[in-house]
This record gives sequence, C-alpha cells and structure tokens, in this order.
Amino acid sequence: MTSPTILSIQVSPPRSFGTEGASDPMDRHWTTGFYKEPVVGPVHLGRSNLEGDGQADLVNHGGFEKAVLAYSANHYPA
Repeated sequence: MTSPTILSIQVSPPRSFGTEGASDPMDRHWTTGFYKEPVVGPVHLGRSNLEGDGQADLVNHGGFEKAVLAYSANHYPA
C-alpha cells in the first residue's frame, strides 16, 4: 500500500451566476463555491477553511468540522 499523496489543493471564493429575477428558472441568480482552482505553493489551513476558499451554502458546507474535502484521484476517471 502506498502512502497518501496530495496531488492538488484547490480554492475559490463563492461566485454568482445568472440573472436576478429571470423568468426562466435555469437563468435565475445562483451562487456556488464549486468552481475551485489549483493553488501553487503552500496554503494556510485555518479552523474553518483554507486561505482563499469560501462556501456559498454555510449550512451544509464549511465550518469547523467541514473545512477540507479530500477526494480520491482514483474516482475522477469514473
């Protein structure tokens, strides 16, 4: 068994998309923290998040017990 290796650390503040008050639900305003980008070099891990990172839905994401998501690179091809 090999030791775990960090391949990438990714962060982003929440981003907003869509148009406020759009009649089509698919075009309405929404905010997400999903679109992360790789960090080059060390990044500070605080009690509630990685430096430069943010979450749009603070009820279900982020905070003291949800500051970091680790995802296996083996799952990406699927």
